[in-house]
Amino acid sequence: MAIIKHSRDKVGDFQGRVLLHIPIGILTAIPVLGWGLTALFIVYQRSEDEWTQDRRWKDYYGAVAGNVIGVLAILGYVLWRLL
Repeated sequence: MAIIKHSRDKVGDFQGRVLLHIPIGILTAIPVLGWGLTALFIVYQRSEDEWTQDRRWKDYYGAVAGNVIGVLAILGYVLWRLL
């Protein structure tokens, strides 16, 4: 049973693909590494989708969710260290 769902998902693989791409999103939140990794991820997803047609928006969704988690973790750490 899927907990993470999306109305545009017709295949039913949304939850798995989101959870699979959250770690890459967390890594993109790292200040210096993030920009290059984000660019590499986007180029890879475009290339992969050209061949597989597996709707890359699901992968972007997971990466963005991971990025938000990473940014909040870094912000929390910085605030913790300052206060």
